[in-house]
Amino acid sequence: MQGLGLFLRAFQTGVIHVYGAFMVVGIAIVGWFFVAPHASVTLNESNGDYTLNAAPGLQYSYLWDANGDGKPDAQEFGGQSQVKVHLEPGGTQVVRLQVKNAFGLQASKEIVLSRPQASKVIEVGQN
Repeated sequence: MQGLGLFLRAFQTGVIHVYGAFMVVGIAIVGWFFVAPHASVTLNESNGDYTLNAAPGLQYSYLWDANGDGKPDAQEFGGQSQVKVHLEPGGTQVVRLQVKNAFGLQASKEIVLSRPQASKVIEVGQN
């Protein structure tokens, strides 16, 4: 902790330009966070039916590859923020999402879905 304090004290010169420069850097970092798209997905599962919901954003448009063939399901980005996928027991599938925002920036995410094998019930006889 003392090392960090020593480092930060070097920039506390009392010169307004140094403080202003740090403020500009901080505002640029926060601004980039809001400009860059985020490909976030929430997932709900019920008996092998998976519902994937993409997070909303500043004029986001979406492009899904829900069947896992490596090719987008649509030709262009669109407003479909949700897809549904069904998996059989023991099945695995990769779903890809691409997000484009109002500035034309893109982000992508791969989601690997796996459904466990159905458990086997073993009955034990009476002695």
